[in-house]
Amino acid sequence: MKKEDLARAKFFKDFEERFGEEIENMQMANLIAKADVFEKLNLHSQMGMSGLWGLLIFCKSKKIYFYVNPNESMMSAMMRVASQGDLPKEQSVCLTDVKGFRAWKEKSHWYDFIIGNSKFEILAECGEEGNKSRFLFETQNPAKEVIKFF
Repeated sequence: MKKEDLARAKFFKDFEERFGEEIENMQMANLIAKADVFEKLNLHSQMGMSGLWGLLIFCKSKKIYFYVNPNESMMSAMMRVASQGDLPKEQSVCLTDVKGFRAWKEKSHWYDFIIGNSKFEILAECGEEGNKSRFLFETQNPAKEVIKFF
């Protein structure tokens, strides 16, 4: 078995043990939101950025998690040390447990080719009626493929 396959199997096993959920699929995504949305989701962006890279984890139970692994790139580490920031921390939220959470893909338009990233964007919202907060996921794979798991 390849090293990558072993690491993937270990992650799946660890996730199942910790969260009691069996993974059906996962996708890399960048959650882009304002500070109030990060607060609602109990997540913390790194160094005040508007985006947070992690995994969208789709479970067989139909629960959806956003999981952030506590590692950083060499550039991020240098910036963190220079600004005396905190070490990155593991973060997770069960999106399907967040009040009012829903996600959708905007309908395609003929002019989408002008806006290059639109085919990788999934819109989402959470919160109570009258106090909804919108955010988006930039997916690594085309959003029309990822949205099928929501």
